[in-house]
Amino acid sequence: WSSDVCSSDLDLVWGSFKKLAKEKQESFSLINRNVTKNGSVVYSEWYNSILYDKEGRVLSVYSLVANVTDRVIAFKESEKSMQSYRDLFDSMSEAIYLLDHENKILIANKGVKATYGYEPEEIVSNNQSMLRAPGKFDANEMDRIREVSEQQEAQKMEVWSKKANGEVFLTEMLVNKGSYFGQSVLIIIERDISDRKFAEEELIRREKFFSELFNTTPLADRKSTRLNSSHLV
Repeated sequence: WSSDVCSSDLDLVWGSFKKLAKEKQESFSLINRNVTKNGSVVYSEWYNSILYDKEGRVLSVYSLVANVTDRVIAFKESEKSMQSYRDLFDSMSEAIYLLDHENKILIANKGVKATYGYEPEEIVSNNQSMLRAPGKFDANEMDRIREVSEQQEAQKMEVWSKKANGEVFLTEMLVNKGSYFGQSVLIIIERDISDRKFAEEELIRREKFFSELFNTTPLADRKSTRLNSSHLV
């Protein structure tokens, strides 16, 4: 049968058989490439059962083989799709993560590092509350957000958050419902809006300052008097 095995897979097949015999296992399965009579290469899954004598020597090997080429190709295509998805997922500068029904983080992208200072794997399996600023985010708020998500397409809100170094800052949170491997999840996208919020507040302060300044200067009084006088003419 070794003549049917693709030459580049011979070491894999023989190595598996040797390991099986050495460990005295009774059965194992293996997928490798085989060459058909017409010269084409297919993927085959071998189901092997070994019979030993009393001294532990191999007496016989019973093998059942199935052509699994379509399955292997479909799996490889799925892997490519998953990698493309992962590359896109990690290319986003915003922090993106998925929450399960207990509000635990299932998966996170590399944007989490830029936004929060955590490596993605540091927050996976943890409750999202680790990203929230203490005392500024109600523990039950995410449950309310989840309930609302069931009734509408998306939500957008501003949330006080906390970086890995303890810094408290403001993020804009976008929430959508989705599915991850058949599990209902919340898809969270967050971006740091501290600078934008500061600029907005600074603009409001300046407008208020100049408004108060104008209203308390003699220039404002003269303009008001001039306007009043024009009404008397």
